[in-house]
Amino acid sequence: MSIFYFGKSTDAAYLFLDMILIIFIPGMFRSYKMVSSRDIYDNLICELRGMWPQGRVSEEEHATLAPTLTRLHNVINGYFWCNVFLTVSFIAPPYIDIIKRAIGLPNPRILPFTYGLLPFDQLQPVYFEIILTLQTWQTLLTVFFIVCGDIFFCVLLSHITAQFDLLCIRITRLIFVPIDGQLIAEYPLGRTSVKLLQTNQDLASLESTLQEEIILRELKEIAERHDTLIRFSNYLERLYSFPLLVNFIYSSIIICFCAIFIVMIENITEFKYKLFLITSLSQIWVLCYYGETLPKSSRNVSTALYNCGWYNSSVKVRRSIHIMITRAQKFVYISTYGFSIICLENYTKIIKTAWSYFTILLNAYNPDIE
Repeated sequence: MSIFYFGKSTDAAYLFLDMILIIFIPGMFRSYKMVSSRDIYDNLICELRGMWPQGRVSEEEHATLAPTLTRLHNVINGYFWCNVFLTVSFIAPPYIDIIKRAIGLPNPRILPFTYGLLPFDQLQPVYFEIILTLQTWQTLLTVFFIVCGDIFFCVLLSHITAQFDLLCIRITRLIFVPIDGQLIAEYPLGRTSVKLLQTNQDLASLESTLQEEIILRELKEIAERHDTLIRFSNYLERLYSFPLLVNFIYSSIIICFCAIFIVMIENITEFKYKLFLITSLSQIWVLCYYGETLPKSSRNVSTALYNCGWYNSSVKVRRSIHIMITRAQKFVYISTYGFSIICLENYTKIIKTAWSYFTILLNAYNPDIE
């Protein structure tokens, strides 16, 4: 049990650093899934590209797309640079010490990580250079796999949720309801009807049969688009659910041990493990944040159908809208292999789990606590 007496032994440091190195395994597994399912990814990207609005967009569409793309850009940049700083904090010190020794300063050799099971001294010449090169390559490769997989997942989810939001805007324009004593122009449906009338002056004078034909044709396209987006969500569920489960379980353990290292080993002036903790928390938050946007956007489809002015349409149109509302009420989501839904509530559960592990280990194995 001496590995847990952090103030007296460095075995715990070796254990934690070895756990960090094991991150290479889920990163490789996620990359393998992407390569083995390349046809699905290619189809997903091509179809999403074809759904994107062409030419000028309306004010409602711009108000939906602009914040979504800006938020995605900021989140990806923040997550990327956080991982860059973390990588530099682990890799840079050995090379800085090599430069110091080259100019004559007496600095000992250090490695980014220490393999605790090797049968030779890792700091001896030749061994040191080989291991440093391998660890640098392994670190860069691992961070590349993890960051690219997470960013790609967030980009796909962001575009799918944006398509759900654009579909809701399209649904609100489905049925023209004239402004009268029952519907005033200040209501959301009234504002939509005013804009529809401004773009097409003939809406108010269309025959009921022609108007019904146009609405049914539009409903068919909306239903097909909705089924396509559900299929995209199922693709992501199938491709990412198991890697996300492994990622979340592993992150809970890593966050716990990292917190213990910060409290009991790392000096207050050092930032390597503090930055590692921030990066781990930011990774889980990014995944949970974009995971929560998917069910929220898919739920809005049923709300948009209910608020589209269906009462001013024919019985056939009402029946079709009723069926679509029933289908849209079953929202789509990404799960951790069926155990839980990826959302911010799940993020708090991960933090609580890691905190529970942290307090148990801290109280049980701290030699200063009697």
